[in-house]
Amino acid sequence: MLQLKLYQQRTLNELKEFLVDTNKLVSGSKIEPEKALKLVFNIKNEAETYKSLPDLVNTPYACIKIPTGGGKTLVAGYSLSIVFDNYLQDKNGKGLVIWFVPSDAIRSQTLKNLKDRQHPYREAIDAKFGNNVKVLTLEETLTIQKSDIQNNLCIVVASLQAFRRTDTQWLKVFQANGSLLSHFENLVEDTDFLDKDADGQIIYSLGNVIKINSPLVILDEGHNVQTSLSFEMLRVLNPAFILEYTATPRAESNVLVKVLASELKAEKMVKIPIYLSNTTQWQETIRDGIIQRIKLEKLAEKEKRQTKEYIRPIALLQAEQEKEDDDKVYVGKIKAFLIEELKIPEDEIAIKTAKNDEIENQELLLPKCKIRYIITVNALKEGWDCPFAYVLISVSNIGSRIAVEQTMGRIMRLPNATDKKNLDLNYSFVYTSSENFSKASSAVISGLEANGYSRADLRENTGKVTVEKTEFERHIQDKSIQIPYMGTKSKKDPLSFNRDLIGELFKIHENYKPFKVNFHDDQNQRIKIDIDKENEIYRITQGKLVLVLYPEDFSIEEVGNWLKINLRHTVISSSEMNQYIDKALKDLAKNHTVEELSLNRFRLKERIQEEIQVIINAYAKENFDKLLSKGEINTKSVFYTPERIIAISRLSPEHYQKHLFERSGYMNGEETDLAMRLDILENIAWWNRNREKEDFYLQGWRSGKFYPDFIIKTKSGKYILTEYKGEDRLSNDDTGYKDTLGKLWESLSGDNRFFLVSKSNMDSFLKEIATI
Repeated sequence: MLQLKLYQQRTLNELKEFLVDTNKLVSGSKIEPEKALKLVFNIKNEAETYKSLPDLVNTPYACIKIPTGGGKTLVAGYSLSIVFDNYLQDKNGKGLVIWFVPSDAIRSQTLKNLKDRQHPYREAIDAKFGNNVKVLTLEETLTIQKSDIQNNLCIVVASLQAFRRTDTQWLKVFQANGSLLSHFENLVEDTDFLDKDADGQIIYSLGNVIKINSPLVILDEGHNVQTSLSFEMLRVLNPAFILEYTATPRAESNVLVKVLASELKAEKMVKIPIYLSNTTQWQETIRDGIIQRIKLEKLAEKEKRQTKEYIRPIALLQAEQEKEDDDKVYVGKIKAFLIEELKIPEDEIAIKTAKNDEIENQELLLPKCKIRYIITVNALKEGWDCPFAYVLISVSNIGSRIAVEQTMGRIMRLPNATDKKNLDLNYSFVYTSSENFSKASSAVISGLEANGYSRADLRENTGKVTVEKTEFERHIQDKSIQIPYMGTKSKKDPLSFNRDLIGELFKIHENYKPFKVNFHDDQNQRIKIDIDKENEIYRITQGKLVLVLYPEDFSIEEVGNWLKINLRHTVISSSEMNQYIDKALKDLAKNHTVEELSLNRFRLKERIQEEIQVIINAYAKENFDKLLSKGEINTKSVFYTPERIIAISRLSPEHYQKHLFERSGYMNGEETDLAMRLDILENIAWWNRNREKEDFYLQGWRSGKFYPDFIIKTKSGKYILTEYKGEDRLSNDDTGYKDTLGKLWESLSGDNRFFLVSKSNMDSFLKEIATI
């Protein structure tokens, strides 16, 4: 049998303790199950409060949080014996289990694995229940006999949809069925809870059979159940116990056990961190991803020579759609690009879509299989697993219905759950095609969160391996942390640049002002000379994009179209951007030739972006000042409370007594000096190295958020925000902006303070805060 990982065994142990303690209270002290459940759960989870299900207050409902790749189904298999042995003892290891899955794809996969006596999932169940196990489809259950349930553990694997009234299978579950007559013979218990027909007679339905047998309900990816409709569905099953397994619990879930992503990494279960690369051109995105896969295969060959382990890295390519459309990057277009442009052998490429499944009968893990590239749309987003999948290449529009986050979990499982000698084989790689890296990053982070991970597991791919983040708990116990954000009176969220300062009425083209572009640097002059050579074709690299230039084909329309494809901004719609570009090109064409504009399109793009940002910042500043003058901006509406556990990428070698968390992030020499002197101040309750882009921030009239370097809390309860700057950066524009914004926050937040600190004023700063 497969040996359990430490976190898996811990999960089962904690589940058992919960059941044993609850059962003791119910049977020994005669306490109502609901009260016993709340008491035991709340003792074991101080941060959580047990929430009873409507109309099922005496039915235990517990949730196990395990990130994707952590073996939820294996743990669920072992948990059956835990529940039957320690809470449902009266069933004597016999009865009904309804195993709900979120989709037909996962249903097919789960059925296949649970029916296979050689599979670890089935072995986990057979270890307790022996040969007295029946695994059934919903259709097979329509003819189940009373003796089947009396003499076996009958596991019915079904999708949630089948038990909803909107699904055609619902009728099969709840309509009269003569094949089930034996279940209703000699009923002696109260039958009021069973469904009746118009004449008041019990309906011989599968739904009533389930109710009679009061099943254990397993919710695989239980977050899909969290709607009032789904809870009503659970109620009509009359469950004896509900056990949910998910990577992303909802607010209504009673999370009994939480497995951290770091535990999976420590047990060599997943390929994290994930490295993200983004380019604007879909062809370049694919090319970069393919190069990475080839690099990984070379490392895999080296790994095989060293350890005998066979790995054939696979790249998943996510198209925008399956149907042919010249305006979309569809499946066929990607396949043609792989074969014709990148010269990939066709037998190494497979398509996996709803209509075309070329990997259905392929043994992807065997050396005889040639497949290295799988093109899909969203058919792999669930119910598919292959540890050889290392690279995800998504040219699907970021933010669309079919986005990269839906497929993230497919590349995270580490082959054979063992560390590889060649480091890159322990990681996974995502390549996206987006005009905005921030959007791509947000989409990937959403995918990580949807699989139970966090932004701590993401890296920007620079081609270098970085140290993995480590998670740390609070070191200082302070339950009253509420650091005031800058917000508005009318909203319960921190001030939003897009929502509050830009809004929906902003029109970029209405704010257009003529501007100049300087193209005549040394590089462009050289390019211009080259291009003027008669009848020559030149290959010129600007940035990362390689252009083949034909002087006679230049047109102002082509320049405009290129800019419209490559210029994007989060607060500007495409139509608005297009109008602005048209105005800008019309003006610039008065002083520059079409060839000059085309040849320098990258510099032109940058210059337009700069001008747009100036306009946006000015507009935002005007609105910010209006809100401020009206008294709308305050620090009394919304507050920041740090997480109990945080991830840190690069650790400081120092250990501090008063740092809020067990460890702090890396600091340079001057910052470390400040931290060490802070740490010994008598009046400091705690201080925290504020993580960039993850922790507390101030939002001002510029789009970027300001994350102060340090947050300090004094024993008198006052908060001090501190930004540290080297002497060489004290006078720059960014520092001035942050200083102004920080002092504004100070003026709005009562007794709290803000300080801009450098080496020259460190002594006076420490002397002053020692009295706060």
